[in-house]
Parts: sequence; structure tokens; C-alpha cells
Amino acid sequence: MESKGSIRRQVSKLKLVTAVSAALFLGACGGDDTDTEFQNHLDRAKAYQSQGQYKAAMIEYRNAAKKSGGKPEVMIEFADAMNEVGNHQNARSYLEAIAGETSESYLLELSETYIALGKFQSASSTLEQLKEPTREKMLLEAELLSKKGDFDAARVIYQKLLANNPQDGRSNVGMATLNALEGQMPAALVLVEKVSADDEAFPKAQLLKAGIEISENQLENAESTLSELLSVLPTSDQMLPDRVLTLERLSYVLTRQGRANEAYIYTKLLSEAFPGATEANDTFQEALADFQENRLDQAKEKLEKLVEQYPGHTRSRQVLGIISYMQGDTEAAARYLDDVVDPETASPLATQVYMATNLKLNEPQRVLDALEPTIEQQTSVELLALYGLAAVSDKQYEKGEAALKKAASIDPKNVRLQLALASFYRSAPQVDRAQELPYLLRAFELAPTQQQVLIDIASYYTRSGDQATAKALLLDNARAQSSNYTANFIAGQYLATLGEVDGSNDYLRKALPLAESTTNQAIVQGALGRNALLQNNNQEAKNRFSKMLELSPNSMGAYAGIYEASTRLNGRDAAVKSLEELAVTNKSMAAFRSLIRVELANRNISGAERAYQTAMTTFPDQGAELADAKAVIDYSRALDYLKTGQLEKARQVATTSLVTNPGNVRVVAVLAEIEIKAGQFEEAEKILTQLAEQQEQLGHIYPALKGDLAFAKKDLASARSDYEAAWAISKTPGVAEKLHRVFGLLKDDSARTAFLAEWYTAQPDNPLAMLLVGMQSQQSGDVDKASTVYETLLTQRPDSVAALNNLGWIYFERGDKKALELLSRAAELAPNSAAVLDSYGWVLHKFGRTEEGLPYLEKAAALQPDNAEIQGHFLEAKN
Repeated sequence: MESKGSIRRQVSKLKLVTAVSAALFLGACGGDDTDTEFQNHLDRAKAYQSQGQYKAAMIEYRNAAKKSGGKPEVMIEFADAMNEVGNHQNARSYLEAIAGETSESYLLELSETYIALGKFQSASSTLEQLKEPTREKMLLEAELLSKKGDFDAARVIYQKLLANNPQDGRSNVGMATLNALEGQMPAALVLVEKVSADDEAFPKAQLLKAGIEISENQLENAESTLSELLSVLPTSDQMLPDRVLTLERLSYVLTRQGRANEAYIYTKLLSEAFPGATEANDTFQEALADFQENRLDQAKEKLEKLVEQYPGHTRSRQVLGIISYMQGDTEAAARYLDDVVDPETASPLATQVYMATNLKLNEPQRVLDALEPTIEQQTSVELLALYGLAAVSDKQYEKGEAALKKAASIDPKNVRLQLALASFYRSAPQVDRAQELPYLLRAFELAPTQQQVLIDIASYYTRSGDQATAKALLLDNARAQSSNYTANFIAGQYLATLGEVDGSNDYLRKALPLAESTTNQAIVQGALGRNALLQNNNQEAKNRFSKMLELSPNSMGAYAGIYEASTRLNGRDAAVKSLEELAVTNKSMAAFRSLIRVELANRNISGAERAYQTAMTTFPDQGAELADAKAVIDYSRALDYLKTGQLEKARQVATTSLVTNPGNVRVVAVLAEIEIKAGQFEEAEKILTQLAEQQEQLGHIYPALKGDLAFAKKDLASARSDYEAAWAISKTPGVAEKLHRVFGLLKDDSARTAFLAEWYTAQPDNPLAMLLVGMQSQQSGDVDKASTVYETLLTQRPDSVAALNNLGWIYFERGDKKALELLSRAAELAPNSAAVLDSYGWVLHKFGRTEEGLPYLEKAAALQPDNAEIQGHFLEAKN
């Protein structure tokens, strides 16, 4: 609690008393002028302060601040008083609230406050703004350097000050402190004795003298020094820092001398001044001991009670935040750590947890704001890494890259940093695989058995189309690390992705006995179960997933595997029934969640609703765990009604769902789509305005909905812009179809052609994209490309009428009779399509089978009597 004496503004307290007392008397008779009124409050505050009546002084300072509208000179005086009583945090708040102030008195007060709070970088930056080397600036600079451990630089400044005035009390105390810290006690005492009793630095000098005497075990001398100091310290209605430190040291000395009863007198004075402080500290120390021994629940319980009683107990909130983070409660961690973590002063662990918490909560800007002021001087690898990740998340790529590189240069053996840099070059706007690989290889060199390292390096080669290198690396590593679980497991998993199931099983079976935890054993059983499914060995798969369930009773993957194997063995209905029985028999929430997911995947929304109700009956107090499942069910039901045009039912489901789960933004989005389709554009606008705050959570859905609304209002330019924004976020087929249609309606053929190429590149397996590319190629005369695309499409969608018809026509134009087979299938699938019937009938006619073709041509002509081409075909064949 030691605090440097506050800076006095050129006038000593003794001289101020008489003048301010007079002002206090005159102020009582003053008028209502605002300037006079705030000045009266300010004068009274100074008068009370000079008399040691700090409580009254603080009231008057607040009145002065309010009446003056926060004038800088008033706020500075107020902050000075708060610093004097040791309330540095509030002093800082008041000073930092003054915008654009650069006066000398302000910068000095702010620097003093920062030093008292341990914010040395902030203090240094503030002092740099003062250009003139005044005594006050030099004293603060020397104190700052001393506290930062740069004793030589501090000594130079004190020597300059003492050369100018050998009796400068604060300089002598500062120089004596440096001597004491360096073990030069006699030299320190000589300097202390130079400080006279009427010097403002006298209390600090005597406290330092007593500290030296204690360190030299001269307890009687220390008692004498402290007792004499206590007798001359001014009395006040609030315990000032110098008195607190004097009482603490006196109590310590008396206890060391075996005079506990006398020591208790001083301890009691402190307890009365700070009620509950001793008990709070004792409780905190007990909780801290629990935390250090990993008794997290006991520590948490004590700290929660402490924070409830003392909400401002910073250290308790910091440790509670760390515990919450360790237990996976990110939101609680953020709640406890918010406003109590300053990167300049908080413990490294608390700072790291707070930054990591904000990253997890997707608040990178808070991390950047907190670390930005000190990032240039930062040497903590963890904080540099967190800053770098936050900058990348906030799309400040250059800053992120620089911070991550700096962290890696400090700790070149840190595997996580190597992976973070590899990830940066993999996902930055300008992907740079050449820079990604060296970091991955370095990580592999450092940690060849770390799972993420193996996954990332295999992924790199796979993305580069070099599966052979990835395979060789993983298998060589598994052989080199033959007794390591991870090396064998990842090798097995990778072989499975290549379709080499037998080889995969060999490595997975090696990994199984090496897995020390039941969690890893369950994971291997699941992998073997999936391999069995790939080989259609369904009973083996079911056995493996059953073993997985024994090892991990709450594994949704195990239940999903059992369901898939049972479906193949006994059919879907029997598998669903079996899963229902498992859920009820095992009373397993995971089983119910799996059942709901299965029913939704099977588009059986009613079945999912029944499973949800059964789960709620089985677990009546655990509705929160199923809230997300209920939200998906409601979303699916509302969407189903929407797609079938039952808008009122869709609206009813959506609004009812939002009563119980107002945070379900996807249901809100469905509600917006309902209003758009219903033509209720104003309601849709209102909903979209609400959704704007959650647009990051919604991803492409939000701009796509804006595009839908614009399209419905026939604002094609806005629809295009919104759909383009949605496509940039996520290249989904639905958005692609809408954007392609808008380009067509805008008659922007070049944009439509360019977009189709982009769409086809992004989704080469999308049936509509394939069909459109085929049609475009056919129309432009590139029939070879068109036929290749149509043929590929028909392997996926053999019932695509358009592909059958168009490919059949290409074969016809080539004189290939395979056209008849394709067009026949098209006619069977679309017996009422005039274009398809015309194609088939005409080709039959041209291949000499007019009698067979004529009925198709006749029906086509009847379906489209105004189509000249179809009518011409019919007449030619008929005649």
C-alpha cells in the first residue's frame, strides 16, 4: 500500500491553510454564478483536505467537478486528493476521462498515478510528452526507472537533481532507496539522515530507515524510528498510505520481538480502518492454497463468497476467472475478469486467460485494445501469440503476422506458434503455401507425435494433391514411433481416407493397446467401426460401436454408428426402434440427441418431435441441454411448412418457438422469409433490422434474405449486390441459383457467364451448375465439353430429363443411335413435356422410324400449338 507523496502544486499545505479557510468563509456568502459556485466547492474541498477531513473533501471535490462540467483543473485537483489517500484506480479513471488535455499539471498527475498502479509503460509514454526537464518530471522519471530495475539510469537523474540542490528530500530518499536495493545500507542511511523533519519526503525517509533497520535485525532501533514517525504523522479521518505502512511495520517489529499483545493494538487500528480486510485476505490465501493444490471447486466456493461480500476484490475475481476458464465456463471467466485485468499490472496467467476468453467469445477487438499500448515492448510469448491471433481474426493481417513471428523468434521451439504461423499462411487473403510448409516441417521436427502437427502436415500435402508424400510421411513416422498411440492412430485414419481400409485397420489395431485413456480407446473403436462400415462388415461395425459406447456412455458417435450398422442389418425402421429402446433403457441424453438428429436427417420431423418429448419426460429438469435440439426441430418444422406454401402454419411454429427461445436467430430468419413470401415487406424489413445485430452469427443467410426481399420488391440491382455478398461469405447452391437468375433477368450476359464459371469451379458436382454449364457449352458450339458435362451429371442424376434430352440431341447430331436410348428415357420421365416429346419423335423420324415417332410429335404439337418448330416437325413427319 506504499504510495509516493502526491505532487504539491507549488504552494505548501501550511501556507494554503489560512488562505483556503478564508475562502471557505467567503464562499458561504457567494452568489449562484456557476463559476463562483464550483470554485466555492473547490476551495472548501482544499480546506477540508488540508485539515485531514478527506471524506468531506471528497464530497466537495465531486460537487466541484459536477458544477464545473468536468473542468480539467478541477479534475486534476480531485485526482491529486485521491492519489493522496491511495485511491489510485479512481484517480486514473477521472484523469483518463479528460479528453485532449496536455497541460504539465495533468501529465505529471497522470504519470504519478500510473507509477503508483504499476503501469510503467503508460507512465513512460505520458512523461515523454513533457518536453521540459523540470524537477517534478525528473523525479518521476527516476522513480519509474528505479521501479523498472534500471538503477544506473535512475541514479544519474538523482545525481543531477542533488547537484542542483543537495538538500532535495525526495532525491535523497530516491538515491537512498537505490543504495538499499543494492545492499549499500550505510550509504543509504547517510542520505536518509539528510532529510529534515519539515521536508515532505520525511515520512518516506523514516520508513526507508526503519526498513533498513529491520533488514539488519536492529529491531529496537526500527521500533523507535517507527514510533517517532507515528507521533508526527498528521491525523486524518481516513487512513493514509504512510500511516498504514508505519502501522504494518510496527506491528511486524513488535511481533518479531515477542510482544504480540502490543502488536495487536496496531493490527486492530488497521482492522478498524479497513473493516474485513484481514479476514478477506485470510480467506483469499486459503482459496489460493486450494487453487495451487488443484482443489478448484473448494477454491471457487470460497472466492465466490468473497466476491459477493467484496465485489471489488480484484485478486479474487482474477483467480475466479482463471478457474472458470479452466472448467470450460468461458462466459463466467469473461464476467469475472472484465475490468480487473490490465496487461501492464495483472499476473501473466490472468492476462492470458482474459485474452483467450475474449478470443473464444469472438471479441478480438477487446484483446487488441487491451494489448495494443504495450505490444511493441511485449516479450511474453503467450500474449504476443494471443495478440497475433486476435489481429488475424480482426483482419489486421500485417499486425497479426508480425506478432506471431516475434513470438516465434523468442521461443523458436514453441510448436503451437509454428502451427499458428502455418495456419496464417494457409488462410490469409493471399495464401502462401511456400511459407506455410517450413513452419509445418519445423513443427513436425519438434513434435512428431503431436496429433495436430500430424493432421496439419498431412492436410498440406493432401491439399497440394500429393497424397503419396502425406502417406509416406505418416507411415514412416508410425514406424519410427512404433510405441506411440498418436503416430499409429493418425496413420490409420489417413489410410482410411485413401480407401486403404485393410492397412488402416492394421495401424488402428496397433494404436488400440497403446491408448492409455478410455477416451482414446473409445475413439479407436469408433474408427474401426467406421472402417467396418466401409467394408460392409455391418455386424463387426455394430460390435465396435457397442464397445465404444461401453467406454464412452455419452458418445453420440457411438449411438450414430450403432444406428447406421443396425439400419444396414435390419432396415431403417428397426434401427430407429432400437435406438429409441437404447435411449429409454440407458436413460441417455446422448442417445436421445442422436435419435433426434437421425429423425431430422430422415426428414421425419414428427419422429424428432416425439423423441424430444420422450427425452423431456425422462429428463424433466434438463430442458436446457435439449434447447439446441428443440431449436433445430422448430426450425425444420417451420422451414417444411414454408417450402410447402403453408405460410400461416410456418409463422405460427416460428413465433411460438421464439417465445421460448428468443435467441434462435435461424427461426427469426425463417420468419423473415415467411413475411417476404407473404408479401409483408414492412414486417420483413423490421425482422431484418433485428437480425442485423446477429448477421455475423447468421453468415450468408442474412445478406441472402436481404437479396430475397429486394428480389420480391423487384429491386434487381440491390438483389444482385446482396446475393453477391452472401456468395462471398458462403458458396451455397441456393445463393448461386438466385444470383445466376438475377444476372439473367438483368440481361447481363457477361456477368452471368463469368459467374457460372466461378460457380462450377466452386461446386463442380452441383447438378444445376453442371446442367447450366452443359447448356452454355452446347449453345456456344462446344459440344465435346457439353457432352462430357452431361455424361458426368447423369452418373449422379440418371433421371435428369434436361441432361438426357440435350445429350440425346448431341448424339443425334453426330449420327449416333445412342441418342434414341437417352431420348426414350427422357420421354418416359417427362411424358407431358412438348420439347422432350418433340426431340424423341423427330429423332425417331430421322432415323427411319417415323411410325414410332409420329405419336410423340403429334402430342408435342398438341401441347404447344403456337411453336412453329414443333409444328413443322409434326407436319414433315406426317406427310
